[in-house]
Amino acid sequence: MFVAGLQPRSLIFLPYLYNQQINIMVKNVVDVIFGGFSFWAFGFAFAFGDGPSRNAFCGMGRFFTDATEEEMGAIFPMFFFQLSFATTALTIVSGAMSERTRFESYCFFSFFGTLIYCFPAHWLWSEDGWLSQLGAIDVAGAGSVHIGRFIIDRFINQSGARQRFN
Repeated sequence: MFVAGLQPRSLIFLPYLYNQQINIMVKNVVDVIFGGFSFWAFGFAFAFGDGPSRNAFCGMGRFFTDATEEEMGAIFPMFFFQLSFATTALTIVSGAMSERTRFESYCFFSFFGTLIYCFPAHWLWSEDGWLSQLGAIDVAGAGSVHIGRFIIDRFINQSGARQRFN
């Protein structure tokens, strides 16, 4: 009886919740498209590039990820596995950016947000990374995803209260 009494008042929020669901779903698709493209173009190179100029801070090489026939079995599965982490790091932030940025700004963030993920990934998962050399262990990828999320959140929290953008 008590729950039934609350239902008509709670139905007022349904249009708002529906719009937010659509907003988050579209942002997740944007993350996969724009974030995936940028991770393919330069993110994988900065995270796992094996060129001669790589260092403890970032990798170099393998821009626009491609592999020879001998390397395909190792490079492409690793690329798609890491791509899932890179886009997940972006989708975590989409809720924090909701109602704070315009869609065009979010698309821009989604393209360049990969940069924020790929450096901690190199630090932890590459044998040349400085945290890896110190003996850091990343359990299931949580470290690099959440280090990137923490960096992004510091910038977002500077933007102030949420506003409705139409």
